[in-house]
Amino acid sequence: MYSVIIGIQCASIIMLLIECWIVMKHAKTMLHGFLALSCISTVFNNLGYLVELMSRSQEAYFAALRLSYMGRIWISFALLMFIAELTRSKFIKSLKYVFATINGAVYIAMFTTMQTGLYYKNCGFEMHGDFPMFIHDDGIMHQIWSAVIFVQIIIGLYALFSEQHKENDANRRRQLFMVICAVLVQSVAVILQLLKVIPISYVYDLTMLGYPIGTVFMFVAIKKYDLLDAEVIARQFIINQLSEAIIAVDRHGVPRFYNEPAKQMAPHLGGTLQSVLEVMQRSLSSEKPIRVGNRIYTAKENMLILQGKNMGKIYALVDSTDAYRYMDEIKEQRRLAFQANKAKSAFLANMSHEIRTPINSILGMDEMIMRESSEDEIIENAENIESAGRHLLSIINDILDISKIEEGKLEIIEVDYDLTSVINDLVNTIQMRADSKGLLLKLDVDGEIPKMLHGDEIRIKQVAFNILTNAVKYTEKGSVTMNVSYEKVKDEPESILLRISVTDTGIGIKEEDLPKLFKAFERIEESRNRSIEGTGLGMSISKRLLNMMGGSLEIESEYGKGSTFAFTVKQRVVQWEPVGHYEDSYKRAVEGRKKYRTSFIAPEARVLVIDDTPMNLSVFKGLLKQTRVKIDTAASGDEGIEYAKENNYDIIFIDHMMPHKDGVETLAEIKAMNVPSSGAVTVCLTANAISGAREKYLAAGFDDYLSKPIEANRLEHMIMDYLPDEKVQEVSASEAESSSSGEIPKWLYGVGELDIQVGLRRCGTVELYLETLGIYAGMVKENADEIENYLKAGDVKNATIKIHALKSTSRAIGAVSLGDLAEMLEDAGNENDVETLERAVPGMLRIYRGIGEALGKIEEEKKATEPKAAEKQKISGAELKEAFTAIGEFMSVADYDSALQLIEKLSDYNVPEKEKERCDALRKAPDGFMYEKISELLKEGE
Repeated sequence: MYSVIIGIQCASIIMLLIECWIVMKHAKTMLHGFLALSCISTVFNNLGYLVELMSRSQEAYFAALRLSYMGRIWISFALLMFIAELTRSKFIKSLKYVFATINGAVYIAMFTTMQTGLYYKNCGFEMHGDFPMFIHDDGIMHQIWSAVIFVQIIIGLYALFSEQHKENDANRRRQLFMVICAVLVQSVAVILQLLKVIPISYVYDLTMLGYPIGTVFMFVAIKKYDLLDAEVIARQFIINQLSEAIIAVDRHGVPRFYNEPAKQMAPHLGGTLQSVLEVMQRSLSSEKPIRVGNRIYTAKENMLILQGKNMGKIYALVDSTDAYRYMDEIKEQRRLAFQANKAKSAFLANMSHEIRTPINSILGMDEMIMRESSEDEIIENAENIESAGRHLLSIINDILDISKIEEGKLEIIEVDYDLTSVINDLVNTIQMRADSKGLLLKLDVDGEIPKMLHGDEIRIKQVAFNILTNAVKYTEKGSVTMNVSYEKVKDEPESILLRISVTDTGIGIKEEDLPKLFKAFERIEESRNRSIEGTGLGMSISKRLLNMMGGSLEIESEYGKGSTFAFTVKQRVVQWEPVGHYEDSYKRAVEGRKKYRTSFIAPEARVLVIDDTPMNLSVFKGLLKQTRVKIDTAASGDEGIEYAKENNYDIIFIDHMMPHKDGVETLAEIKAMNVPSSGAVTVCLTANAISGAREKYLAAGFDDYLSKPIEANRLEHMIMDYLPDEKVQEVSASEAESSSSGEIPKWLYGVGELDIQVGLRRCGTVELYLETLGIYAGMVKENADEIENYLKAGDVKNATIKIHALKSTSRAIGAVSLGDLAEMLEDAGNENDVETLERAVPGMLRIYRGIGEALGKIEEEKKATEPKAAEKQKISGAELKEAFTAIGEFMSVADYDSALQLIEKLSDYNVPEKEKERCDALRKAPDGFMYEKISELLKEGE
């Protein structure tokens, strides 16, 4: 018997060594590491027990026992950790430090048991035949260790059975079954030995038989069912080396696999694998990244398909920090660029204002010289000053234009224009420059070109001026020739291709320098041409403007000999009357522009104007005053609708942007009513005459549109076009001449913000212009306060509407730079750019109030010229009451013209002291078109 036991023990040691060699040979993961530890521990245990069987003294036996316990103490622990890796049990892994600590304490207790009695006590030794026998009682640490072994067996078997129950893969289930068998055999042997229910366990350790049997099952799992498969090991090894956290779940959503990065991520995302999975799933559903510390992760999800069958999903957590930081940097750069662009725009607008103010003063004083002087030499010098001033303004406009083009805000606005005037403006502007350099300016104008064209004359003139300026700048001797010609457009009988070319005898351009022509702020051969003035913007703007007009720019140049710049744009012909000799045509045009003349009268015609800005209504009435057209005015959409119900109008003009009810809404209501005025011609008044505006307003139901500030000639031409022929009577030149008179006060030219000529052109007559300036000044305080209050209250919408009105009224009186600044702030308001409004509106209002204060002198002069109260005829209280009654009757039947004439007549009388305040209020009410106020004032005395 003894020899058989020794043989079995030697065989088990050999089998364990073979298993250990196989495991160590393939070891790549923690799974196989713990299996290898279990094998090595078992080898030490069985080897020590073999020495125990061969011992013949207590000292030898106890030395062999210590050797055996070097392995025995770690067998169950290593096997449990192997099971944890095999089943991916987070719970078992969390207990490893507890079990390791207990095992260490048990080994120390066993090693020192002869001194402490903690593990064994009452030790003795005797022989039973050939079998040595160690007699002892179990100490406290032995009992603890026995309990720990029971716990480890239960936990390990539970984990194995649970994993096999969840597993769908057949080969995987077989692997787990063999491992379960191996563990069960060893566990049964351990339990039998600890409980000593079989007598042989007193002389032979049954675990020594359980280990080799368990090894057989483990061999089957390794060899037959690929427990140590190299491919599986490699996949797991590679997956663990990935930077992405990987979690695989089965079809039921139960986590089946995770890699090392997922394990490392768990403490940051809830502490468990399930919490990491839930965070990933929330991220996928919300499409938001996951932030851990200063890192940013993106969750990804993929289906696991095996042989066409859905096996579950794989979730991955990818570190996207660098990508997000790069995107954040791009966003920040865009934000900074946007802020810089806004700052540039604000700077350019302010710079334009600051520079234009003194230039407008210079040009205003120069205009006075030209008007008051009769000496040809002085007039010629004044014209040169004007030409130079206009050139300086053009440079400022270039800078502003390039900014607008970059922002996509510059539009092409087409109007009817006289080509003769365009040519002569170009000649007058460039002649002085050519003369100062001793250059000959040659002109070659095709006399057959149609005189009246339709297009953007301002931009055409701008492009031609840029080309002419460059030609003169870069030509030291010889000549500059401007050629103006045309071609008819095939299949478009009402259009021509207008061609303007400029040839010089200057320095020419190298072929490699041609691309630089169209780069903003870059000039050709800077070192050679450093003495030549210029911003480098002209040609860049010209090319972009031509592109916007559908035209093209052609360049021919020979370095050292000269260049030819030419452009062609399509224009619609308004009248086919030819230019003829351009100098004669220009002289006739100048004569025609010297003084405004009414071109028609229409006393039977009736027009309605709807605009929320009183000054605009006053300007409109003033522009048509000499035409005798009956004009009704309404200060809101609702008021205009009421007028349209009660009267039959030939034309209705409606402002687009009004509070509460805008022009489009007002038009829709009028069209929907079954009244005579629903068939009237409707025209939209707008300060935003951008490209495509006509199509936009026609689509809204309007018959036409008129841009603000309103040009007197355009308004008259429009009314003549739309009024029935039987209501229009042409006026002779002599009649028109007698109807226009008045003189501009000299002090008005000192108001630097005003361009007097622009204001006169838009108001038509001196009388109307002065009246409009007075109304404008009277509105300043109220409007400025309203804008401030709206901004303080956070009401950007209404503040923007008020700024829009300020833009159009300022341009109407010739305060062009203030109008431009208001336009910029209107754009900011439409974009809800509160920061720009808060920064720039106070400066705009300072300018606005300054103009109002300066124009207050008009009202003072008006009062000074009125007869003094002592010189006026007295009117009694009874007579005044009768006048009030008559005014009230006129108001009740909407005969506002008669009512206003009677109110104005009261200013000729010395009224009783107690009624002076009411009479003054009655006189001021029409200026603001507050007709309802008149009725209220009349009732005060009843």
